Amino acid sequence: MDELSVNEIEILKSKMPKGYYPEILKRSGLSNGTLNRFFRADIYREDIHKIILDLIDEYESEKRQLVERTKAHTTVST
Repeated sequence: MDELSVNEIEILKSKMPKGYYPEILKRSGLSNGTLNRFFRADIYREDIHKIILDLIDEYESEKRQLVERTKAHTTVST
């Protein structure tokens, strides 16, 4: 993939958990400026793209586990 559209970036951002920005910086080791340029679609970096997808996958997995655990603890046995 060579780039993401602004719309695609917005969709990915909407799927990320709150506080994702510092986590991307931590995982990537990049500067705020580089990350800002990526989110404005001024540049494309595969490493940032991968980190974002990893964060979304991790977040979605945690949400699913939370729902399953909640159901397990709130379902009344008969």
